[in-house]
Amino acid sequence: GRNISMTFGGYYITTTDGYKYISNGACGYAGMISALPIEQSSTNQPIDINTLAFELTNYQLVKLTEKGFVTFKNSFTKGIVVTDGITMAPNTSEYKRLSTTRIIGCVETVIRNACEPFIGQVNTLAKRNSIKTAVNSVLQKLIGTLIKDYDFEVTSDDAQQVLGIIDIDYVIVPYYEIRQIRNRITIKDSI
Repeated sequence: GRNISMTFGGYYITTTDGYKYISNGACGYAGMISALPIEQSSTNQPIDINTLAFELTNYQLVKLTEKGFVTFKNSFTKGIVVTDGITMAPNTSEYKRLSTTRIIGCVETVIRNACEPFIGQVNTLAKRNSIKTAVNSVLQKLIGTLIKDYDFEVTSDDAQQVLGIIDIDYVIVPYYEIRQIRNRITIKDSI
C-alpha cells in the first residue's frame, strides 16, 4: 500500500471535439504528483481541475481519508485542492503519508546510485569503506531538504562475502509535512 494512492472524486473533461466525460481523478492526481517537487506534499495543493462533478461534505471527506482515499475539495483561496496526500498503507504505518513515501523512495535511489559503481569489484574492507563514504556523501546532501537525520551501517559477513553481497541498513528521519496550523486567541480586559 505504500506506493498506491486511490482517488475518490470526479471532474469533467471535455475533448476537443466537444465530447464530455467524467474522470475519476486518478490520472489528474498522478500527473500532479509527477510534476510536484519531491520535498513538497500534495496535501492542500491545487490540482488542475476546472470543476468537480460532485462535492463531498466535510464528514464524507474525513471518512474517505480515514479509509485511505485521496479526495478533492474547493478551498477558499486556492480553488480545487487535494484534501490529504495519503497512500493505502495502514493508518499506523510510517508510509501512510505520500510525502514520506516519496522521500524514502528518493533516498533509496540515491543510495543505489552511489553504490552502483562498486558492483563487480572485489568485496574487501577497503571497498566497503569506500561504499560507506559514498553513501554518507549522498545522504549528507539531503540533510536540510528531505531528511533531518540518518544513520546507516554497511555489513558483509563471511558467507555474504563469498556470495558477493553487501547489506546497507539505514534509518532515515524525513521532514514531515505541515498538516495543520492552529489559531489561538485569548481575550483579556487589558494587556
